[in-house]
Amino acid sequence: MLSKCQKCGIPFERETGETWKKLCLDCWKASKKPTVQACTGGRDTGIEDRLRADLETWRSRAIRAEAALSLHRCPATTEQFNADELKTLRRLVHPDKHGNSEAATRLTQKLNAMLSG
Repeated sequence: MLSKCQKCGIPFERETGETWKKLCLDCWKASKKPTVQACTGGRDTGIEDRLRADLETWRSRAIRAEAALSLHRCPATTEQFNADELKTLRRLVHPDKHGNSEAATRLTQKLNAMLSG
């Protein structure tokens, strides 16, 4: 028995008892392909709202952390030590007392530069 597809209008074959068949095979297959649709409910309802709320929470935490960091000031090293203290430090880290290590040499050079500058 021939019937006319309700979607495209092309005739298609169906059995006498198959009154439920309203679409040709091609239109029926096309109707079964998944499509991207907006969420209309179900278990995913509210996910976008919850994600937006979480994002706003993290954004406000970041703003507060940046504000706290901007208030924090570390004094410069040269402001913490006077000349006598720098000389004492130089004696304590001198390379002769540390097997001529590279670290001791480097620190002593920095302390010498601070004392002369």
